[in-house]
Amino acid sequence: MKNKKALVAIGAGAAAALIGGSIAYYTTTVSFDNSFGISTYQSQSTESFTSPDDWKPCDVTPKEITVTNTGSLPIGVRIKFDDYWKDKNGNDLADLEENGVKLTSLNLKSGWADNWELRNGWYVYRTAVEPNASTGALLESVTLSCQANLTGAIVWSNNGQTGETGDNAYAGAKYHVNATIQTIQYDAISEWD
Repeated sequence: MKNKKALVAIGAGAAAALIGGSIAYYTTTVSFDNSFGISTYQSQSTESFTSPDDWKPCDVTPKEITVTNTGSLPIGVRIKFDDYWKDKNGNDLADLEENGVKLTSLNLKSGWADNWELRNGWYVYRTAVEPNASTGALLESVTLSCQANLTGAIVWSNNGQTGETGDNAYAGAKYHVNATIQTIQYDAISEWD
């Protein structure tokens, strides 16, 4: 009977160990670190222009602006020009005109319409500017008509060589041309319509 009791005690101990004991499982943990690089959206505008100190009638002053895509996404480009006069005290002046014709002109590159389209006052580049590519220049130069009287002392003739005494509000005035340049991811260019 002693053996039976010992056997029952061993069986009870084994049952208790199974019920109250720990059970071991095999487990594995794996982690993947995935990073996503973002495309770069970046452009650089370049202007080739030297502001004249003595702009005279008949002068044609070169002025070119290009936009280069320095990012990794295709971009859309548009440019808007605003030109105006300020007198020597910084006050606004009306556009200089003779017989309803402006005496200053923004001269666009020959064939500009092959690459640019005029939409709502903006010149929009017709195609996507791919990474590392540039637009062609839209503007070529700015001209002051030979008919302009800006000096306050000389009224120039058509050939810009001779003149007579004159006086006007444009003496000491400055002509300004501001170019506003905007770029956008090319796949969102419809936002400009």
